[in-house]
Amino acid sequence: MKLSRVVSLLGLRLTSLQRVGAVVGTGVLLAIGLLGVVAPAARADSITGTITGVVAPAGVAVNPAGTLAYVTNYTANTVSVINLSTNTVTSAITGFTNPVGVSVNPAGTLAYVANNNNTVSVINLSTNTVTSTITGFNTPSGVAVNPAGTLAYVTNNNGTVSVINLNTNTITSTITGFNYPVSVAVNPAGTLAYVTNVRVGTVSVVDLITNTITASITGFSNPAGVAVNPAGTLAYVTNNNNNTVSVINLSTNTVTSTITGFTNPVGVAVNPAGTLAYVTNYGNNTVSVVAFDQPAAGSAVLPAVPDKMQAVHRPSTGCATLVSDASINWSGIAGTGWNPSWAQWANNGLGGDVCVRMLGYNMNTSKWFIR
Repeated sequence: MKLSRVVSLLGLRLTSLQRVGAVVGTGVLLAIGLLGVVAPAARADSITGTITGVVAPAGVAVNPAGTLAYVTNYTANTVSVINLSTNTVTSAITGFTNPVGVSVNPAGTLAYVANNNNTVSVINLSTNTVTSTITGFNTPSGVAVNPAGTLAYVTNNNGTVSVINLNTNTITSTITGFNYPVSVAVNPAGTLAYVTNVRVGTVSVVDLITNTITASITGFSNPAGVAVNPAGTLAYVTNNNNNTVSVINLSTNTVTSTITGFTNPVGVAVNPAGTLAYVTNYGNNTVSVVAFDQPAAGSAVLPAVPDKMQAVHRPSTGCATLVSDASINWSGIAGTGWNPSWAQWANNGLGGDVCVRMLGYNMNTSKWFIR
């Protein structure tokens, strides 16, 4: 439908229209025409911070409140407690033997740590002390607690995953079919688990109702850690061999993007808000903080676009005249995009001519403008 037809249907008379197709001055062109489309800046996942003070970091887990992280220090036989408000190590928990994987229960009261000596340690997080030990594993490395807090899954070097009843802290069953599994993550629904197979470069998808492998995801390089976002839509896998993190679309079980900048990454954990990930760099004794959906390098960082942007009363000097922000009535129903009384809003209820405008953003003044 032609633009003039759209305007006439709204009861307005279009007498002047300026079509703009390029950047105007220092402003970034975002939308043109009555029903213009705003073009968002390019987005990407990127490293925004680095946490130091860990030693040969392997596993990482974030508590349900998103305030603390727990990092296993493989050679130091400790677990570092990190304040995520300051990204600093505040204390160290002792009593482990080459700890690798770590997982926090949904209540935030207990943590489970896989030790290289065939055990899993249980930590009371109110006292930061080891209170019990679960046995019966084969060089365990990864551990994940289900969303109900009733079961834990532990990867074993012999190609299996042990299922632990957390009420009794005993192994109740074993899942087979893996190839040197390292880490495990459970989706928010508690129906699927994802297990990294480091030797063959795959991630196994496990149906937790039947405890069987149902699919295999490919495209990794020595995959070590794995984490699922709170929405259950994406998984993140550390590639220890090429210093990257792969992003998996869990609806298609395919790798869709890659995050770079790590040093022999091992563990990965996503915060409860789904906005940040923490990746352990075994090769340089740090933890990288990854912010999701950040502006890509070289793209503009723009504030939110106002609800109303397309039409204002025509100034006496013509449509090409710059209209200041103060003269524009941005009122309407927030979030709906258009006011039901659009014609009255556009011309302050006076009827007559309107101008179709272009919304832009001035990088120098940090203000929206309309032409």
